[in-house]
Amino acid sequence: MGEENTKEQLAAELQELRLQLEDANDTIHAIRTGMVDAFVVQGDDGHQLYTLKSADQTFRVLIEKMQEGAITLSKDGIILYCNSSFAEMAGVPLDKVIGIHFNQFIQGITFTGLNEIISGGRFTDYKTEDTMTRTDGTVLPVLLSLTNLSLEDGTALSVICTDLTAQKDAQRKATDIDNQRKAIEQKDEFIGIASHELKTPLTSLKAYMQLISAYNKDKVPEQIKTFIAKAEGSISKLQTLVNDLLDVSKIQAGKLHFSTSQLYVNKLVSSCIENASYMF
Repeated sequence: MGEENTKEQLAAELQELRLQLEDANDTIHAIRTGMVDAFVVQGDDGHQLYTLKSADQTFRVLIEKMQEGAITLSKDGIILYCNSSFAEMAGVPLDKVIGIHFNQFIQGITFTGLNEIISGGRFTDYKTEDTMTRTDGTVLPVLLSLTNLSLEDGTALSVICTDLTAQKDAQRKATDIDNQRKAIEQKDEFIGIASHELKTPLTSLKAYMQLISAYNKDKVPEQIKTFIAKAEGSISKLQTLVNDLLDVSKIQAGKLHFSTSQLYVNKLVSSCIENASYMF
């Protein structure tokens, strides 16, 4: 009798072990296939909750924390998923973005265009620049990177949306700086040509005035000699101004060395009065 009870007990224990083994195998299978995110274990201190951190969770955290907008689109262009960065770029709460057609934000992405991208297997990495219209009406330049996704319920699109505002601003600033540099070069070139063209007639004019001043065949009235001397002085001043034009580039580069001298105001005023007396 006792021997039969022992056999029954062993059979019961064996059946219990088989059930436990099946439960363990089912749990391991669920963990491997990602069907379980956490489980509870009974310990000496009570129930303990353990969460499973897989590569998928790390990837999800990465997508949520990335600065670029990440979107998953259905083949009809409906947004199935987006991260917080895209919602912030669009100016829409995250829970309001899901279910909206993508072309409400990106006008260049149409239903026909999506079909071409999805149906054409060659578009494994399709990039294009477009503009995003935010809810407040402002427009952002963006770079879209689209890739086909093979999901269980059909083909979809993965979209990475990068804000190009800072890049475009930098390009505009670089263009403005380049245009300013070209304008300065053109101005310096003009000043150089103008100065050269002015120097030639001034040199000839000064030479003729010196010839007139040295003329001694006939007696030249003193007043005429005074006029000639004043004209030579004015020509010399004009030549000095022309030479100063050539120094503009040096001034802009900070390489012009100035020479200082005393200025007698009384003498300058007297000279101006004398020159004006011959004109009026």
